[in-house]
Order: sequence, then structure tokens, then C-alpha cells
Amino acid sequence: MHRPAVAFEYHPSRMEFTLKWIRSAVPEKILDVGFLGSDFPDFHMNLVKKIGSGCSVTGIDTNSSLLEKFMAHESFERFSKDYQVDYRLRSIYQSGFPDRKFDAVLLLEVLEHLDDPHAAVAEIWRILRPGGSLLITCPNPLSMRKLVSYFLQRGRLSPAFLAQFQGALDHKWFPHPACLILWLEHLRFSIHGLSFIKFSHRLKPLEKILSACPLTVKTADYIGIAAVKNL
Repeated sequence: MHRPAVAFEYHPSRMEFTLKWIRSAVPEKILDVGFLGSDFPDFHMNLVKKIGSGCSVTGIDTNSSLLEKFMAHESFERFSKDYQVDYRLRSIYQSGFPDRKFDAVLLLEVLEHLDDPHAAVAEIWRILRPGGSLLITCPNPLSMRKLVSYFLQRGRLSPAFLAQFQGALDHKWFPHPACLILWLEHLRFSIHGLSFIKFSHRLKPLEKILSACPLTVKTADYIGIAAVKNL
């Protein structure tokens, strides 16, 4: 099998990474999985506004109380009239959408929360059209902070280190960038781009230097993957 090299680049924010690939793919129908986040979908709403009303965006989530809160918010009525949006209480494991419905699927800081990422991405493959895009962002297990803490462990991995490495208590999966690429290829996706996204606030003064160096850029806080469903 011929496997082309995967180029990587740096983005200072998840928004910049997402918009770059959406604008290059020019999708008409987008699915945003787990769009609600942990409180209120500010990122999702800002993303929809930046994309504009030229394409439709469907959001699915399994948190019924947050979905009700969002749809009852004073800004929702105007937002839902200005943009082509649709929101449903659904799981990505059994989305209920027909085959090949979407041109792009967003899995933004969701993958690490999933109990069965393999089943989720298999379902995404089913509902993506051939040539459709899958955008993933997730924490980077090789981030500067995690690497330094890991190398400072002596003889054992302390509970404090493991808690820091995990991040949120419901984070379950921590793929190495190369492992993520190989796994997606196994699930019949082609990798069109690998990105490293933002540095923690403590490293912000050094961001320009760290992001310009091919060695240190790989220690940014998040990974971004742009994949395309094989024909």
C-alpha cells in the first residue's frame, strides 16, 4: 500500500483549524457531534456564524438537560432563524441518519470521552458521503506539560501525574498522533492533514518560537486530524 507522508502544521486555536478545513472542503451538510460541550455551545454557535448560512449544520448530543437549556435560551430563536441549523437528542453510536447524508462530520474534543470510539467512527463512515471530511480534535498525549511531568516521574507513576495526564475525569482515550492516523486508515479514511493546536497559557509567551520549530510544535496541547472517507 502506498502511504503518502502526512504533513503537519500549527494552529493557535481549534476554531482556526476547523474553519481552514471546512472552507477547503466547502460542505453543504455538516454534522457536529457532541456540540453542546460541558455547559453551553458557545464554540458551536460561533462556528456556525463564521461558516455562514450557506450550508446546513446539524448538532447531536446525548445530554438532554443541556439541549433543553440551549433551545430555551433567549438567543436561540434568532440564531435558529438566521442559520440553517437542526438539533437532535441522539447518540453517534446509533445516529439514525441515512447512509451518505453528510459532507462533513465534526468530532471536536469528543473522541476522548467516548466509551467505544471504534463504533462511533464506523457510524460516521456510514453517514458520510464518499469523499466527505471528518475533522477530529483531541488532547495531545505528547504535550509539553505531559511530557515533562512524565519524565519527572521516578520509579512509579504518581496518582497526581495520572490525574493530570487524564485531564477531565470522563476522558477515556489518549491516542498518540501516529496511532490515531493508523487507526483512521484502518477504518477506511485517508489523512489529509495533521495539526498541532495551541499551547497552554504558561507557554503563551513562547508560542511563536515553539510553534515555528518542527520539534517543539508537536508538543502543543491538542491534535487536529483532517480525514476523508475513501471512495
